[in-house]
Amino acid sequence: MKKSNLLLSFLALSSIFCLSSSIIYNSSNANNISFTEKYLKEGPTDLFNSEEATKISQISEYDKLDASKIYTQFAFNSNDNCYYLRFAVAVKGNIQKIIFTRSITYNDQTAKKDFEVSTIYAGIKANGTTTYYDGSNITSDENYRGDYYWACYTAKYTSSELMNVDLNVSVTINESEYFDSKVISLFDVVSQTAYLMENESIKYEAEDMINETIVGKIESSNDASNGKLIGSLQGSDTLQFNHVSEANKKYVMKIAATTKGNISENAFTAFANNKEIGTISIDNRNNWTGNFYEYYAGTISINNGDNSIKIQRNNTGNLDYFTLDSYLELPSEKTSSQVYEVHSFTYQNVLLKLNGHSNDSSTTILEVNGESTTDGSLINLKPGLNEISIITGNENIDSISLTHYNSQQNYDKNKLIIEAEDGITTSKVTPHNNYSGTLGLDSYNGTTYLPINLDDTSYSKISILYSCYNSIDESQDYLDLYINNTLVDSSTVLNIGTWDYTSILSIDNIKEYLHNGDNVIAIKAKKNNIFNLDAVLLSEPTTFQGAISETYSVLDATLAKGRLTTGFTRIENISGNIQYNINSIATQAEIQINYAANGDKFEGYQIIVNDEIIASVDVVSTGGWGTFKSSPSFKINLKEGNNTIIIKYINGGYNFQDLTINPLAA
Repeated sequence: MKKSNLLLSFLALSSIFCLSSSIIYNSSNANNISFTEKYLKEGPTDLFNSEEATKISQISEYDKLDASKIYTQFAFNSNDNCYYLRFAVAVKGNIQKIIFTRSITYNDQTAKKDFEVSTIYAGIKANGTTTYYDGSNITSDENYRGDYYWACYTAKYTSSELMNVDLNVSVTINESEYFDSKVISLFDVVSQTAYLMENESIKYEAEDMINETIVGKIESSNDASNGKLIGSLQGSDTLQFNHVSEANKKYVMKIAATTKGNISENAFTAFANNKEIGTISIDNRNNWTGNFYEYYAGTISINNGDNSIKIQRNNTGNLDYFTLDSYLELPSEKTSSQVYEVHSFTYQNVLLKLNGHSNDSSTTILEVNGESTTDGSLINLKPGLNEISIITGNENIDSISLTHYNSQQNYDKNKLIIEAEDGITTSKVTPHNNYSGTLGLDSYNGTTYLPINLDDTSYSKISILYSCYNSIDESQDYLDLYINNTLVDSSTVLNIGTWDYTSILSIDNIKEYLHNGDNVIAIKAKKNNIFNLDAVLLSEPTTFQGAISETYSVLDATLAKGRLTTGFTRIENISGNIQYNINSIATQAEIQINYAANGDKFEGYQIIVNDEIIASVDVVSTGGWGTFKSSPSFKINLKEGNNTIIIKYINGGYNFQDLTINPLAA
């Protein structure tokens, strides 16, 4: 939705229910929204009984008017995933008409509307307690029930982009006899009444910093943020920046850096207001002007006003930028079972850590929105209310912390490669010239978390690029795939006979697990040190519509026992099957493969479509391993929906480039 339409969206859907009047009353609950109660001021209301209704009807026109200030209530509705602000006024005496007026200004547009109250209430439920008014303050004392009654207006938020926009609400009673107003944003009230996880990320380019000792220089690079980096740093070169803040806050600081040749131990130390934050070491990123990675520097306390941030060089490394990311720490209640409620206005990725471990942590059970996770994991918060549940067993913790993790943006609509070395991992980053990005994770262990920001969710397949040169049981699962905290699939890997090249493993039907905004893809090793991880690839459905010829590359394959080479354009050293899953209309077609061979091979492979052997094919020399030609064509029957096409290994002796399906003339 375009920003210019957000205001109209809010106004069209913003609610608006008007909940009261001294003239018209309601004896049944017209407001049946299910609100979450804990930490919230919220709202199922307490309606008048028949005796109180009679009393209201007998109010004289001479009874003195009195009213409270406007109170604000807040709720998140788990049924529609929307936020609500309720504005309530306690009133008594001679009331002819109550009108709430709402105005909101966004993108230089102002919209204003009046809402006349139609229902009144004896009390408003807040945090499990019915609230009344005693003439000066709210109270839970039932002795005040019926003395004042409540008139309400509720705004429904359907767009998180409006969270910081001020909502101006005023109320008039008997047109001009009473007037009060309240200006507030949804962000204001949530931050006061519930845990709120902000998705703030502040970025500073290294080239914009001040060199205290001017030895380093600004260099240009297409792979650097904003096209520039700081290189050639020497000795104890120190870069400095002044950060101005409007409030005391805590952030996590990360430094984007790279190096080539060796691991750089204790490469940089970060300082805030002359206090050391932390020191980072840099992997061998195999590049001086690219492959930058955001390394965790530490937690930083920012003061209201000016703050000095410094990065000091201790060892080799080039700098691209640093970030300050939202940080939330929630104290432990020191009980064995705890539930934390965290509100987020968007889908966002956060790093979850348990702080102050003591005793045995192996018995800890950690869940996010009902899905199992672990300490140190990157989790995906959904818009609205998120529950983090911890059963600690024999362990005590001091607090939990959540750090906003800024995700890379998706720009490629067809295929999107996410490099494993750019994720959060405990595996070793190692150069491999034939890997995507020339880096991979060796002796893979634990879980690697790969953040990605999507602006469309048409991707239906994920391909995992890996290498393996271990003797394995191909019937055993060696990795788990998680998307946004949910286990999607458990899969095997294949021994492709090399650590220096990768192969491909694909999993279909992942679309339902993705959403617009931040997403987390996680690859967990079910057994350590079995394979290396190179990257994951998101792609759109592999389809055949029957109207034109379609050619499917090696990256469209679902499974291949052979190595991907030459920029992932072909499969060599084939020692097993190559498989495609293709969604099609029901049709007849012809199939060919594009291959290269250095000699003839009797029955090199079979073509199998939907478990039917179509042909056993002799490999005929093409004149060399790099000279690709098309095989004979074979007729196939494709069914509606998913079709499995297998190039079954028989004797090998060829390299594979792609598969083509040609429609048959009607």
